[in-house]
Amino acid sequence: MKGARTRFVLAVMTIASTALHAGPPFQTDDPQPIDYRNYEFYTFGASDGTALETDAVMPGFEFNWGALPNVHLHIIVPAARIYPADEPRKNDSAW
Repeated sequence: MKGARTRFVLAVMTIASTALHAGPPFQTDDPQPIDYRNYEFYTFGASDGTALETDAVMPGFEFNWGALPNVHLHIIVPAARIYPADEPRKNDSAW
């Protein structure tokens, strides 16, 4: 009896899942494609650090282009660098 109940529950879940469709809005910063023949260009930077190092992303470039109707071409080119502290008193592994 337990096996029949499990199969029934799986069948109902399978049928229900085909009836449900995920759609916009997605969890993203740009849920709709760029309009045809339009573009967007962004620059960005970020920095984070600890006593041992500083991590930087600067400058970063993002380009979005509506190459065809409902087609969104997207490219991101970050420039990243890690700056170590180079101070033995702050680095536990040096002791």
